[in-house]
Amino acid sequence: MTISLDQSTRTVRRLIDSCHEAHEEFRSASEAVDDTVLKRLFALYAQQRTRFAHELLDYASEEPIAFRSSSPAVNLAGNRSDADLLNLCLEKERSALALYREALADRTIPTKAHFLISAQLALLERVHSRMESLRPSPRPLQTHSERATL
Repeated sequence: MTISLDQSTRTVRRLIDSCHEAHEEFRSASEAVDDTVLKRLFALYAQQRTRFAHELLDYASEEPIAFRSSSPAVNLAGNRSDADLLNLCLEKERSALALYREALADRTIPTKAHFLISAQLALLERVHSRMESLRPSPRPLQTHSERATL
């Protein structure tokens, strides 16, 4: 039982760390983008990840977890376009989705935690789909006859 509890705690802690990292990434992206829709969405997603981390705390262990960042402060600013920032966030979300799916496959997680992780995964998938829909669509390739008329 101790082994499964330790495994379960490690899995949940990895999810919590992932939520904290995503919070920082979305917060930084929110500050860096010019587009008001993306700014609002990224700020909302940052808040969502903080809420996810707090919800998961009940399943981490009896000992409190200090909120910490496992990586240095995220700074997504620089010379990146809004589209670049969106793509960076999408790439990070793919990693989070994989981590959540891996956690759901962990049979040591208590049933209530499993339900919570499943619900959070469903929300992450919706966020990811929403962000994908905001990506600028690539311009279709012009045919030879269309280029000739230009």
